[in-house]
Amino acid sequence: GNVGRDIKRKGRSFETIRGDLKMRTVKKFIDQGIPMIWGMFSTKEFNELANDRTTKRKEISDWAAWTKQLDAEVKGKTLPPDTNRAHATLIVGYNEETNELCFSDSWGERYLERWVRLEEAEMVSQDVVYVVDF
Repeated sequence: GNVGRDIKRKGRSFETIRGDLKMRTVKKFIDQGIPMIWGMFSTKEFNELANDRTTKRKEISDWAAWTKQLDAEVKGKTLPPDTNRAHATLIVGYNEETNELCFSDSWGERYLERWVRLEEAEMVSQDVVYVVDF
C-alpha cells in the first residue's frame, strides 16, 4: 500500500504483519518502544466510540469493573468497515488486563491518546500493521 511505499521512500525498512491484531504482537513491539503503523478504516462510528471510551476511561478507578463493562459492551457489537475511509494510525500502547489498545492520530492534541478494545479495533482493521525498523 501507500504506507509501505512512503516508508521505503524515506530510506527505512519495515516489517509487514498481516492478519488479525493480536495482543502478543502489540506487546512485542510496544514493550520495545516501537510504535506500530496500523492500517484501519476510520469510520464515524469507530471514532465516536474511541472518543467516548477515551473520555470515560480518564475517570476509572475500578479497573475490574471497567473490564466487565467493556466485556458487556463488546458482546454483539459490530463496527462495519468502510473501504472509503482507509487510514493509518499509530498503535502506541496497550492494557493487557482490559484488552485495550491505545492509538494516536495525526489530527491534533485531542487525538494523541485514544483507547478502544482490541476486538473493536479488529472490526475496522485492514488486517495490516507496519513496524518500521529503527
